[in-house]
Amino acid sequence: MIVFFACLVGLDLLMRAEFADPAAAAPAGDPALRFTLCWAAGLTGFVCMLPGVARRIAMPLITAFWCLICLLHAVIRHLTGSFFSVADLDYAEDGAKFFSKQYLVVQPRLAVYCICAVCAVLFVSFFSRKRSWGRLPLIAGVLLLALGTLFGVSVHRNLLPAENTKMSWSVEGADHGADSYLYRDMTDANRCMEVAGVYQYLWRSFVVSSGLEDARRYGKMYEELDAWYAGKREDPHRPNAYSGVLEGKNCFFILLESVDTWLLTEDYMPNLYALQQESVDFTDHYSSLFITASTFNTEFTANTGQIPPSAGLSTEAYVENTFPMSLAKLFTDKGYLARSFHSADPTVYNRGDIHHNLGYASYSCHYNIGMDNYRLDSQLIRGLPWMIERLPAFNFILTFSGHGPYTEEFADISDPHLEEATAAVAQADIPEKARASEEYLLAVAHAMETDLFIGELVQALEEHGLTDDTVLVFFTDHYCKYMSDTELVMELKGVSDMDMICRTPFFIWSKDLAPRKITKVTSTMDIAPTLVNLFGLDADYAWYPGSDAFSSEGGVAVFRGGSWYDGRTHSSEPTPETLQLLTMAGDALRCDYFRSHETP
Repeated sequence: MIVFFACLVGLDLLMRAEFADPAAAAPAGDPALRFTLCWAAGLTGFVCMLPGVARRIAMPLITAFWCLICLLHAVIRHLTGSFFSVADLDYAEDGAKFFSKQYLVVQPRLAVYCICAVCAVLFVSFFSRKRSWGRLPLIAGVLLLALGTLFGVSVHRNLLPAENTKMSWSVEGADHGADSYLYRDMTDANRCMEVAGVYQYLWRSFVVSSGLEDARRYGKMYEELDAWYAGKREDPHRPNAYSGVLEGKNCFFILLESVDTWLLTEDYMPNLYALQQESVDFTDHYSSLFITASTFNTEFTANTGQIPPSAGLSTEAYVENTFPMSLAKLFTDKGYLARSFHSADPTVYNRGDIHHNLGYASYSCHYNIGMDNYRLDSQLIRGLPWMIERLPAFNFILTFSGHGPYTEEFADISDPHLEEATAAVAQADIPEKARASEEYLLAVAHAMETDLFIGELVQALEEHGLTDDTVLVFFTDHYCKYMSDTELVMELKGVSDMDMICRTPFFIWSKDLAPRKITKVTSTMDIAPTLVNLFGLDADYAWYPGSDAFSSEGGVAVFRGGSWYDGRTHSSEPTPETLQLLTMAGDALRCDYFRSHETP
């Protein structure tokens, strides 16, 4: 039993040591260690209560389970920058379709420890000398389980923010500062792991993502949301020089899959680069990632301005909740035909139903528009007849070809561009590490396939005489996370952490807009209110957590857990304002707040 207990405690200590953030302050009082001791005691007590054979089987199984969970954490953390949470299971089936063995990266010490821990517990379970202790194991088990549970509940309650501090949003109002709110709402998986430890983290993730605590909070949620939105309306949006300048124009709203800043160059993507130089270009824009399904994260936020809760939300909520502020509904109210186009099947991330709920008249995938290969963006142009069938049109287009992995698995994307990509990379001013990377080369080839579609689209609009009346809005879903070497991506972007790596392209092209570089900080949550202003759409700006990029408000990018960047300062420490923004935005979705507030 001592070996089993020690292995559980050691696993948590090693996990937190391997992934500790040296720049972050240690949680006050080390609640993670206390949680871990309680869980280890409780699990040991549970095993003690089992009869002999069941006990010997249970110990290695429990040890193996938690070792696998930790290895899963390591893989997901490497791929997404965030630990696995129960909420990720909603997207696991769709995400697994794009998984590659190159993403199986685990810290060597962690892998060795897991093997040794399982072997050690197996040995003491089946090969150590057996003794008869009578009823002592049962009595000890009951005591350990009871003590572990009682002390664990006590640590949990002490870590939660006091009920009367919620409305004030003072970080100092809680015994553990911002950690109390992060633990309660699970808005930052990485920090929550440091605060709660491996075992309590997974349990807390399950409780929050399943909504077990929401029912008792709904009444208070509505009260707090009413107050928050009322406060936002006290400082209403004011018209500016860009208000309504694109009213009545067609809009092509284009999400660029994995097109990172270092890919959007004249040599790699000449068509898109040319448009960027003639656009209103937001040069300090961030695709903040709040859930691991990062493409869906950005498409949902860009369309609605809302923030998906990091702790998770049932997929039914995206299908059934009311979103009166979604761009598709607002454009439809203006007489537009709103349609969405993506090569993937409508069942992926349940897009078909979700897009319909957001107000799109139809979702067209590869077989609807006659694509022979759903991976090739150049074939998206076959959907043009539907895109311009009735004008004015609002077309949401999601590209695919930038998707990874950048291996032979997706050779059908890269092979047609490999010669051109090889020549371009050879001439590029890039680190030698990038020049020697096959992944880098293939990522460039993937981007060239997307650029081919952009060139075809511009040419088709010109041939149909639509360029004068059409606006092209480009934004990227996430940094190029399919590169397995995250350090190389950081070097290419000149950054050193997982917030600033999220800087991505966002620009708006129209013949009615003079080219301009805007250095004000923006993020995905600012896209919807910015388009509302440009196209003169009838919306309540208070509904949006973000701001119109052309207004005097905003200028701050908020990331998972409430960390932030304002163009001068980047802080991993949340403020009362960023914590409140994330919690209010999440609560609005959890309780379907807008259903009873469609008309403000």
